[in-house]
Amino acid sequence: ALFGDPECFAVLFNGARAARMPWPHFHLIPARSPSERRFVLFCLLLKRVSRRVLRALPRPLRRRLLDA
Repeated sequence: ALFGDPECFAVLFNGARAARMPWPHFHLIPARSPSERRFVLFCLLLKRVSRRVLRALPRPLRRRLLDA
């Protein structure tokens, strides 16, 4: 009954400020509990930081890490 519960979803609206998707878009996050929802939101924040770290690495090292 997880997906039958209207409170098990978090809907995030991102405006046109995103670099990869320069148009308004949504993220739907199904979560069983508030702690699970917080974890997923934290992972979305880490995604942004990890992209900046990867961009700072030299290209050969970046390719090796992404191909692994």
